[in-house]
Amino acid sequence: MRMGFLVNPVSGTGGLAGFKGTDGIFFEAVKRGGIPLSYRKAYLFLRGLSSFLCNRNVSFEIITPPSYMGYSLVKPLLHKCNNVQVKVTRSFRLDTFPSTRYHTLRAIREMIDEKVDFIVFTGGDGTARDVLEAIDEDNVPVLGVPAGVKVFSAVFAYTPVDASLTIQEFIENPTNRKVELREVVDWDPASDGRLITYGYLPVITREGLVQPSKSPGCYNGLEGAVDYILEFMNNKPDTLFLTGPGRTVKFIHERINAPYTLFGVDALENGHVVGLDLDYKSIVDLIKDREEFYVIVTPIGGQGVLFGRGNHQFGPIVLERLKRENLLVVSSECKLRGIRSLKIDTGYPRLDSKFKGYIRVITGYMEERVVLVE
Repeated sequence: MRMGFLVNPVSGTGGLAGFKGTDGIFFEAVKRGGIPLSYRKAYLFLRGLSSFLCNRNVSFEIITPPSYMGYSLVKPLLHKCNNVQVKVTRSFRLDTFPSTRYHTLRAIREMIDEKVDFIVFTGGDGTARDVLEAIDEDNVPVLGVPAGVKVFSAVFAYTPVDASLTIQEFIENPTNRKVELREVVDWDPASDGRLITYGYLPVITREGLVQPSKSPGCYNGLEGAVDYILEFMNNKPDTLFLTGPGRTVKFIHERINAPYTLFGVDALENGHVVGLDLDYKSIVDLIKDREEFYVIVTPIGGQGVLFGRGNHQFGPIVLERLKRENLLVVSSECKLRGIRSLKIDTGYPRLDSKFKGYIRVITGYMEERVVLVE
């Protein structure tokens, strides 16, 4: 088989910096502490795939762009596999950093010309839009390794490990391959969070491992949950509460007439805002001298992701210090109805495992549901 593999090297850089994406602001995001997620996520995917391929008696070829768009990651992990050949695309040279969407389009087109059986790309919703444009009417199956700031499209696995397992299944069982048309969506920055559907890609799927699109908000019955959280906060004077993105959480701010950032991380203490649209560095500064703080988040509708989709400001130091019992998850019952289990995709497996297991989700006044985080 022949796999095309591409890494968007700037994907996710805006997350730690508090930006809502990275398109066109890479260097500004880096100045504010942003770090690309794509290499870490691509490595986690390739590590699992290389272990699988090296133990199979099958001939396999990977077509990948030069240097930091693929080859520099693929070659070290797969050079010991005698049955795997790595071929570099030749239609362009990477003589600048970072790459542009032009490079992504050219790379995908060359992979198609090389008659790859499928394409795996590492990036976010912006990268998925570029892949959609490049593939056009060529019916080549794809799968996204999630590495962007938002990752709302239905073309991504939940985690890099899930992407690896999905591709392994696709290679191992040719008679049971599942490919579905899945939508590519992205946030409309001119609206209050409306998602735009740009088109559909043929996506390699596996039940429970490949995410659906983010679904519209569902807020029925949240009043009781907000009352319960505010009462809890009032009983914790001089305690910092970090509130994550999304309408569900920002209802807390609205109830006390406090300003908020709908798609950002804010901070409350004693009923007052002490930080708006915080980036990772600002959050670390806020918590560094505190023995205790709380984080309030809501799962992404339809996907059920708690961390790793639009809230990368809760970076590794924050999650390392956050006590598991100080994570407050709030959701309406109608949102939970469409979610089988909750997911975490920070790119740091040790941190992800810290929050796995059963967790309480606040759904009303003194009403909770126990939901599995896996």
